[in-house]
Amino acid sequence: MSYAHFMSLVGGILITTACVALYLLPTLIGIAQRRRDIVNVFVLNLFLGWTGIGWAGVLIWVCIMPSSGVQKASNTPIEIAQKRYASGEISSAEYEEIKKNLT
Repeated sequence: MSYAHFMSLVGGILITTACVALYLLPTLIGIAQRRRDIVNVFVLNLFLGWTGIGWAGVLIWVCIMPSSGVQKASNTPIEIAQKRYASGEISSAEYEEIKKNLT
């Protein structure tokens, strides 16, 4: 394999990867936003994205309405302790100790 052929192959792989990433851009944005409806975004992106209008529609959907169905990023330590206490994972004394340490 010659150097020119190898570089042509690498260039083709890079261009293909960039095109796939651009095509799936609405899905990648949805993943970054931690959307609960990411499956819907992916399916619409996959099946309607090739039309151009479908791709733009899904991109607008994830960019303009990011709060619809966005998962909460994380729980606070006190919320985690409350859930653990409510599920019986920790005792009342342990919960009070954690609460005391956090406040």
